[in-house]
Amino acid sequence: MSLRLILSLAIAALAVIFTLYNYEPVPVKFAVWEFKSPLALVIALTLILGAAAAALVAAPSALRKSWKLSREERHSAELNARIAELEQAIAAKDRRIRELEARVGATATSV
Repeated sequence: MSLRLILSLAIAALAVIFTLYNYEPVPVKFAVWEFKSPLALVIALTLILGAAAAALVAAPSALRKSWKLSREERHSAELNARIAELEQAIAAKDRRIRELEARVGATATSV
């Protein structure tokens, strides 16, 4: 089994144990609302809300990095295509130079 799966199962087991030991209702006050809920549920909801807030804060930065990477990959592909074109042009010019050198060599020997 992978380490990630083992860690996930261990965390899930700890969460179940925590829930079993903390099922008593606790009062929760937020602004004008007040209600009672099991402590484990309150902690789980707080954790979920915290994770969601962290994701919202991190999302713009992650999107910018993704867009930048996308632009750079596209630019790299364009540059690689241009390099291939230039290499083909150089190869064509090299062939032309060899042809001309051969023609000059043939003319020089026939004179």
